[in-house]
Amino acid sequence: EEAVIDWQFGTTDVFLVLPLERINTRYINYYGADATRHAA
Repeated sequence: EEAVIDWQFGTTDVFLVLPLERINTRYINYYGADATRHAA
């Protein structure tokens, strides 16, 4: 419902959910279809 300030890291965290058909294919190609490219 809102952004959260992460004081420890000095960032603002925002969680977004988008329907897959609205995600530009360049992002899917960059991060990977299974989103493991930058997974922790």
